[in-house]
Amino acid sequence: MRSSAGGSGPAQPQQRRFRYHETLAGKYRLEKSLARGGMGWVFLATQLPLGRQVAVKVLTPGQHDAQFRQRFLLEASTCAKLQHPNIVTIHDYGESERGDLFMAM
Repeated sequence: MRSSAGGSGPAQPQQRRFRYHETLAGKYRLEKSLARGGMGWVFLATQLPLGRQVAVKVLTPGQHDAQFRQRFLLEASTCAKLQHPNIVTIHDYGESERGDLFMAM
């Protein structure tokens, strides 16, 4: 991931750089970046040890406080209970050993 420097916008928090084949939460090997947005990144990942491919959304570190973290975990828990052909299945969610909030779909 690259971050841009300079510009006249507000200062951005230090952004964590993810490395390909890095393991997230001891469960997901990040294979490829699929998208990057205002709230974080989406990676193609391999769920270990099942060997299945999943999409993992990782929120940008440093941009969430305790209340945001609580809301994210509640939303992920609620979404994980939903089952419908038009709703993406949430396989897992949580916080990594480095404090990254994530959701595996």
